[in-house]
Amino acid sequence: MTRLCLLAFVVACSHSTAPRPAEPTVAAVPAADPAPCPDVAIQAVKLMPGADRAKPVIERHCIGDAWSVELRKCMLLAKTQEELEPCHQQFAGTQFEDLQRDLDTHKAEATLIMPVSQPAAPDVPPAANTMPK
Repeated sequence: MTRLCLLAFVVACSHSTAPRPAEPTVAAVPAADPAPCPDVAIQAVKLMPGADRAKPVIERHCIGDAWSVELRKCMLLAKTQEELEPCHQQFAGTQFEDLQRDLDTHKAEATLIMPVSQPAAPDVPPAANTMPK
């Protein structure tokens, strides 16, 4: 009888617990971009003579053409135009040709849009009887 009571006691006390729900996982925060396109465009413009207005074209291609991290790092770390040259090997497919074409178009359009300076008016006095009263 003692054994039966002990067995009943053990069975009554050993209730199974429902499995605990898994701890909610915290969404991983994406790592910061080591070479963001706006920074790459600023650096490229600094190294390219006469390309001060080309920043939007470079940035648009960097984002739109999904330049690789290696390419963007190479361009961002370049301190001279000579250091920028090896970066051309990092372009994929027609990325470089597409960029160059748009830069050439942008430069041509900028040249056409720039106002032509007007010649200075000659130092000729107004005609007689045309002076304001």
